Amino acid sequence: MMKRGKTVLSILFCLAAVVFLYVNGLSSAASAAVSPRSAEREGAHRSSPSEAAPPAEEDSVPMPGEGAVRDDRASASDARTMEGMVLGAAPAEAPEMKQGIYSLIQSIKATCKTADSVASASDAAHPTPSNQSDLFASASDAAHPIPFDPQKNILLDIRLNYPRMNNRTYQIKEGDQLSIQLVPEGYEKDFLTLDYLTSQKKTLKDDQDVVADLNMQGDLVTKGRRGIIFNFRGLQNSFRADLQLPFGVEEDELWRYFDQHPNETAVSCTYRLQYDGKNTGKAFTLRLQKPKLKDPEKLFKKTNGAYERDGEKLGDGRLRYNIKLGTKLGPYNEFLIYDTPDVNLGFEGDLRLYRPRNPGMFEGYLNIQNGHYLEPVTEPDDTKMEIWIYDIYYLTGEPSSPTEPRQAEYEDVEHFDLNRNGPDGNSVTSKEAVTKPKHILVRKPMGKALTEEEEALIRDKGGLYQTVGKGFEIRLKNFKGNGRASGGNLFLNYTMKIQKNSPKFEEGLPIYSNTASYYGQEIPTCTAGQQNCAEIQCERSTLEEIKKGNLTGKGKLDPGVFNVQIDRFHPVDFKKVEMDAEGKPDEGKPLSGAVFSIYKLSDNGTKKEIASNNEGVLLKDLVTNGEGRLCRKTPEGALIPLTLTLEGGVYAFEEQAAPEGFERNSGETNVSVGFLENKVRVGNSRKGNEKEHPGGGNPGGENPGGENPGGGSHAGGGRRSGGSGGHGGSGVIQKGTLPRGQQEAEKTPSREPSQEASQKFLQVSPAGTASVSVLPDRSGNRALPRTGESRHQLLWKHILPLMLLSLMLRLLWRLRAKDRRTGR
Repeated sequence: MMKRGKTVLSILFCLAAVVFLYVNGLSSAASAAVSPRSAEREGAHRSSPSEAAPPAEEDSVPMPGEGAVRDDRASASDARTMEGMVLGAAPAEAPEMKQGIYSLIQSIKATCKTADSVASASDAAHPTPSNQSDLFASASDAAHPIPFDPQKNILLDIRLNYPRMNNRTYQIKEGDQLSIQLVPEGYEKDFLTLDYLTSQKKTLKDDQDVVADLNMQGDLVTKGRRGIIFNFRGLQNSFRADLQLPFGVEEDELWRYFDQHPNETAVSCTYRLQYDGKNTGKAFTLRLQKPKLKDPEKLFKKTNGAYERDGEKLGDGRLRYNIKLGTKLGPYNEFLIYDTPDVNLGFEGDLRLYRPRNPGMFEGYLNIQNGHYLEPVTEPDDTKMEIWIYDIYYLTGEPSSPTEPRQAEYEDVEHFDLNRNGPDGNSVTSKEAVTKPKHILVRKPMGKALTEEEEALIRDKGGLYQTVGKGFEIRLKNFKGNGRASGGNLFLNYTMKIQKNSPKFEEGLPIYSNTASYYGQEIPTCTAGQQNCAEIQCERSTLEEIKKGNLTGKGKLDPGVFNVQIDRFHPVDFKKVEMDAEGKPDEGKPLSGAVFSIYKLSDNGTKKEIASNNEGVLLKDLVTNGEGRLCRKTPEGALIPLTLTLEGGVYAFEEQAAPEGFERNSGETNVSVGFLENKVRVGNSRKGNEKEHPGGGNPGGENPGGENPGGGSHAGGGRRSGGSGGHGGSGVIQKGTLPRGQQEAEKTPSREPSQEASQKFLQVSPAGTASVSVLPDRSGNRALPRTGESRHQLLWKHILPLMLLSLMLRLLWRLRAKDRRTGR
């Protein structure tokens, strides 16, 4: 009986051991499987100091090279935040994976530079590194603030290194994420933000493979432009990357702080370096002085456009512009502001106005409703500030060459009616000439639909976004600055939607143009001869400034990657067809036998050379087949279909011979090739069946901007201009499709490098330059344990329970056999 009891106890002990080990293994696996995003959703997200958790000592993530000892124990403080912190730190992932991701970071430092010396993402290829010392200090040293000028920038220099396979401690997997952020210690003392143009970069790549998708706009956790989030692709190749992220002081936030703390003259703000929401132990503290109110001065400055991609296709989206206006005029005044993009852009109502204390600040937002604003003060209506915004449709002028876009023409108008009455009851006219756009066809309150008569007028003039452009006009009555009796600043922030490809290129990228002008004048409150009646003053832009291009903002279609060579070539959909009875190209009637040669045009619009496609084939003496497509003709007379994929730029399609029985088009069809879809239809009329088409333009062009297929021709009739610039009948339809090369690049996984691959280094800057290292994989790709799991853990979590279970079954079998022998 005693032996039987011992056997039963042994069985129960084994069973308890199996259950313990199995449950412990499950809990460990579950904790290792928790993603950072799911952990963030489980934790409370705090957005104000009053909601913040009490201060707690957080675990620090070891910086590269520090050799800190890792603590595998889970810390409850991981989910807590510092006093007043904006971001809620989520529970950490398995420490092994964290350490592995961090092994990519070779170094991070912060330096101080003047704003002018920090190269913008669109201004320079290689920003000059600062020679000043690293601002990062330990958390204890951060109590000693650094005096900082808000006109300077903080440059965060991030260097990544993904070594050869045999030197790696971690293998990047598809979907791995790394966040590097500058996080403020207190919510109300957050003044730094990442440079806007730099934040528009979306991809880290070399000329072949995408290394990572970038997010510098922030999310629900990072709360805005505080740093960078890498979403890595699965990689075998090694690489290095140098990224320089400029941070500037938001002056409007600084003003807001001192408005709330009027007795303070300076403020200290601490920023901590975090990886995925965990402190690294690195921080710096800045000391900012209370900003001074600047005296208003005459100012009218327009920025270049920043491309904002909207959609999956390159070329979709808009260009964002700013206008800074400063004035010293008295409080009774009248202002006119015009903004006229070229015909390849269009205004669609995205416009915000601010009335800041100092120039260029996002402060003093004016809530404009349906294109109108009336100052909410208890003053008489004739003294209140009032704003009206109008959509304007204008006829553009002929460009100087096919590689220039059609733009609004400007003129000086003397004695322009300002729509105000003086003290004598008479209408007030401009003291000096008002420089304004010529040929404004339609002027309507912003957002109001066109009537049928207005649409017909625009079609008769050549069509919207063909020969007719769309911009805006702003009229301001009694403008005065925020908190000022007279004078002040106005800040405009607005976008222009990309409608078509531009014929103008710089460094292989399309360039769009946008011109602005303004006029401001005081309105008299007394008549000449009265005592203390001062002479009225005016401020204006001049026609000479516009002709010199001083008030024209350029917008470059930067696709948001650090290397754009892969997108140099774009497909062209060309088809030769017969004209229908109305003189329009008939898609259902392709023509064979037409002979074409294609020329690349120089910047001044002259023929440069016979063009080549992406395969290096010269596009000379091409013949259309039965489908109207261009083909190469062999010496035997066979027609071989041609891939018509061309490098971005402007091309002349010259028809050298017409199909039999048809009239030859004597001119050239100029086509702008860019990121958007390039569709060309050239039609021919049968001999003896010529027809005069309205507008006198290209009878073979198809014009999507209106029913008129012509739209004007050059004097002499020798050359027809077209393309996205809209010079005459273009024969081009642009609606945007993703370029073929880009589609293949985005769908193609990272390739295995050859053994002969040489090492290149990826050097990334806000300017968008890059190259990457490609190294062979010599590791044999051995299987590794799951993240957070060692081979020893695999032994005790899975093999030991099986051994104990086997022992328990053996004891049960022996006990059963003994019972049978004893007859029990």
